[in-house]
Amino acid sequence: MFKSLKNLFFPESTATEAPVSGHIYFGAEKRKHARIAYPSFGAIGRLPTIFLNNVKLPVANLSVGGFLLTSPQLNMKPGDIGQFKFTWKVGAEFVQKAKLLRVNGTHWHFKFTDVDPRFYVRFFDVTKPGDLGRFCIQLSENEIPKTDGFIEMWKNPEKYFVGFKTTETIIDFDGRKFKYVSTQGLVLDNGTIVKSDDPVIADIFLFLINIVHPSSKVRELIAQMTARYFKT
Repeated sequence: MFKSLKNLFFPESTATEAPVSGHIYFGAEKRKHARIAYPSFGAIGRLPTIFLNNVKLPVANLSVGGFLLTSPQLNMKPGDIGQFKFTWKVGAEFVQKAKLLRVNGTHWHFKFTDVDPRFYVRFFDVTKPGDLGRFCIQLSENEIPKTDGFIEMWKNPEKYFVGFKTTETIIDFDGRKFKYVSTQGLVLDNGTIVKSDDPVIADIFLFLINIVHPSSKVRELIAQMTARYFKT
């Protein structure tokens, strides 16, 4: 389980778009509920897949308040309400109403209505990895622990971090330290290679794609993980 977060739901954050390996990751926008980025290739890990009339929808981001779709083929206009189905790989499923608020070009903005309290509870789990990434900041040169050989480091208030050395990448996530090795992927401190179906891979990936204004090194790590674990 994750270490405690001071807040799961924050009043606002800064919008970001980070293109990686041909994919666009949309960060949280300025709004009441912070939105968590979706990989452009679809839901992974804790994220739900969203359907309307049994059609899988292209999700850009999601929050406890609503979600954003990109170029969906929907017969809806602002003000219309749809019954959307949310499914998780673990088998959980919810049907939830959402109203189309507006359409800005290819972006369709939806707000949840008449929300089932159990649906909200589910989002405490869904948003965690993204929230951890959203509050990462890049440390200044003076703040980086030079004795450990880091040349770049990103850290959040919960002390989760990703650090880059000249020859390796270190990730401290949920109390465990990993190395990312280009030929092996994620490797634990004891040398054990993390299996491709381990849930921590998706959690770390969602953590990384929600970093606001990522550096070229963060983008490259995202690209490497995309190619290794999520290539379709």
